Amino acid sequence: MLKLGGYINLFISLLHFAALFCLWDAFRITGVYEIMERLAAVREYLPAVSTVFVAVIFAVFGLYALVAAGALRLKLPLLRLGIYGIGAIYTLRGISGLIMDHSDILQVLFSLTALWIGILYLAGGWSAFNGPK
Repeated sequence: MLKLGGYINLFISLLHFAALFCLWDAFRITGVYEIMERLAAVREYLPAVSTVFVAVIFAVFGLYALVAAGALRLKLPLLRLGIYGIGAIYTLRGISGLIMDHSDILQVLFSLTALWIGILYLAGGWSAFNGPK
């Protein structure tokens, strides 16, 4: 479960890096166009910088899952806390997105995906840290 969650996060990270080549179209598709437009009004480079920052966060989330799953032999600080924290972030994002009134099917799909990833991290973390050694 953690491997799948990790690979999904790395894929999402790559999508964010790829979005740098069509940034404003990506913002429009994902529903953050107006927010990024206001950010660009402050400093023109902020939407691109924030996209890179988010891509790096997704990559770190992916690395944590792959390390906890044993797919990578790295030492990461606070691995257990990181996995459960990432799982909680995704689960809360998914639930809150579903509770809010979204008439946009894409936002509902994003929320369901976040909930699914959160469950992968929480269940995968439980299995990795409490399973047979």
